[in-house]
Amino acid sequence: MSGGLEAPAFVLTVEAEPDRVVVYADPAGLRHLVSRLERLLETAGPGGDHDHLMTPDWGGTDLTSAPGGGGPVVHHVKVYCDPRLAGPTGTGGGPGRSPGA
Repeated sequence: MSGGLEAPAFVLTVEAEPDRVVVYADPAGLRHLVSRLERLLETAGPGGDHDHLMTPDWGGTDLTSAPGGGGPVVHHVKVYCDPRLAGPTGTGGGPGRSPGA
C-alpha cells in the first residue's frame, strides 16, 4: 500500500526475520509502545482484548516503516492480551509453556 498517513514523530519499526521479529526504536518510540501496551492491559476484560499497530502505509500512526536492519518491514502488528492464557500459578507461562520459554 502507499499514500498513507504522515509518519510518526518517533521511530518504532518492526522487521521480520526467518525465526523472529526485531523491533527498532528510539526512546520516544519505546515510550509509545509501552503506552499502547499499558492501555491494552487496562482495557482487556476477562475475555481479553487486542490492539493493532500499523505503519502510515497501512493507515496507522503507531509504527514506522524506515528499515532498521535490512529485514522486511512488518506493517501490521496485532497484540493480544488474554488473561485466560495465564499459567496455572498466574505466572503467565500459558498452556504447556514455562514462563522463561
